[in-house]
Amino acid sequence: MVVNKWKSIIENGNSKKLESIIDNNAVFFSPVVHTPQKGKKLVLKYLSAAVDVFKNTQFRYINEIIDKKNMYGEFKATLGNIEVNGIDYIKWNNELITEFKVFIRPHKGLEIIWFKMKNKLEKK
Repeated sequence: MVVNKWKSIIENGNSKKLESIIDNNAVFFSPVVHTPQKGKKLVLKYLSAAVDVFKNTQFRYINEIIDKKNMYGEFKATLGNIEVNGIDYIKWNNELITEFKVFIRPHKGLEIIWFKMKNKLEKK
């Protein structure tokens, strides 16, 4: 299942296999950026940066609701001294991710992730 491949990528901090699980017309919805990021190239850019940001943060999914083509996964991670809690909504078709939405709390957690993501995205 594609969601298991994604979980392996994010939990192990290795984005090398990311390209093989993203649909060409995928859309990424950031908790910070106001417009959807459309297309495989942009989705890969954002998800690769997220994998880098969450590397070595003890990222883990703590609750999941999964059906045939959707997953709502509640996650936790620790960045510095801030525990971040969030939800990933992942939709897929034909074993490729077609939609990815991220919700994050608390506000301080969102700020630190936005700062780190911004730095990673500027380098990519």
